[in-house]
Amino acid sequence: MLEDFPKNLLSQISERVANPLSGSFAISWAAWNYKFFVILFSSNTATTTFRLIDEISFPTIGAIVANGIIYPLLTALAYLFLYP
Repeated sequence: MLEDFPKNLLSQISERVANPLSGSFAISWAAWNYKFFVILFSSNTATTTFRLIDEISFPTIGAIVANGIIYPLLTALAYLFLYP
């Protein structure tokens, strides 16, 4: 049973990554939240990085919901259903 655990874990991860919706959502989320990555990979200190993420990337709850879930999901669904 313990020998099969790594194989099962890898198969579960590969199934979820291969799902078109999750892949499209991840790319869409990254595109909508590019400022987050710019701040994250900057040379600021950890406290400055967290402060900038709070102030610039996700300043309000509405921005968290909109840019974190709604807009990327709508973009991913549009890509999956309208593009083909």
